[in-house]
Amino acid sequence: MKSVLMATLIVGAMVIGGCAHSTKDIDLSKVEPACAQRCSISHSRCASEMNMMSSPMMSKCNEAYDTCVGACPAK
Repeated sequence: MKSVLMATLIVGAMVIGGCAHSTKDIDLSKVEPACAQRCSISHSRCASEMNMMSSPMMSKCNEAYDTCVGACPAK
């Protein structure tokens, strides 16, 4: 169930788009650590599947990460 939610968030982020240009812009200190960790794992998987030299493709991974973290419950 959780993996389906994460996949939905990632696809939604790719369709809608986001504002984060870098994962450094995303503040994980305000969200539940377990959720932030799941988002980080998803981002790593996305990045490993993309051509690291392709900025537009990596920005999609970063946007999905931003959306995922935004959906995490606050601490």
